[in-house]
Amino acid sequence: MKTRTECPICGHGVWRMLCRSGLDLEGERVRFCVRCGGVFLSPHMDESDAAAYYRREYSRRYRGAERPDRAATARRDGIAQERFRGLASRFRREGLYLEIGCGAGSFLARLAAAGHRAAGVEAAEGYAAAGRERGLAIETGTFPRCSGPAPRYDGILLFHVLEHVPEPADLLRAIRDRLAPGGFVAIEVPDVLVALDGKFRHRYFQRPHLIDFHRASLEHLLARTGLAVESAMYGPAGRAHHLLVVARAGTVPPSWHPPDQVRTWWRRLRRRIVLSRTLAPLSNLGSRPCLGTTS
Repeated sequence: MKTRTECPICGHGVWRMLCRSGLDLEGERVRFCVRCGGVFLSPHMDESDAAAYYRREYSRRYRGAERPDRAATARRDGIAQERFRGLASRFRREGLYLEIGCGAGSFLARLAAAGHRAAGVEAAEGYAAAGRERGLAIETGTFPRCSGPAPRYDGILLFHVLEHVPEPADLLRAIRDRLAPGGFVAIEVPDVLVALDGKFRHRYFQRPHLIDFHRASLEHLLARTGLAVESAMYGPAGRAHHLLVVARAGTVPPSWHPPDQVRTWWRRLRRRIVLSRTLAPLSNLGSRPCLGTTS
């Protein structure tokens, strides 16, 4: 387990305990940054533990099996079709595209069917192998540590990946540096503020989600890493808490929200968590915050 000394979104070092409970937390604590309103786990899995976890255990626990069956593939193909419809106008026939965390390649298959060149990177061995069996160019590993040449991409796609990354700023900078001129990055993440308005409540927090974004925190991180947001939208019914943001390389000053707004997010999150003895005591941001502690 690794303990954070600063917020992975804004780099600030002061946070409050949000809660200690979740779907499967094993000693992790959910923190709330008092500067940007970011939500993240600390301590969290370290890099070596995470690599082993995603190779096999993650698929067994969250996908139901190490390899997708026919029903799972059909379901993911349907979601990929929905995503493609929302992004289709951004793909150029002669472009080159990369999907990070591509699973068994449902979105890559949709790109290929539309005549686009695309490749993928997937950490789960079983899912990467299943994608290759579909004739897709999928490498087992993580970006940017995958092997082979380092081309420039006209688009890089991450669907429900960024929340799993311990240092998302580093990943986004690497992505920015691999974009071709005019290239875009499309990122989909669950929005914690919207999700907690629904059925999830305290069971929403889970061990592999190292960071729980909301729209403002994601846009702040993108600006901090040299990516300018071009559009943002939420998913259809059933996935209404899924936020899809498209950005391009560009210099935009990160926006700092006023303390009153950050306190509003804090109160909104706390109200929507089912209180129990496992939760930290309710308090407002005016009291003394935790500074780099792990309690």
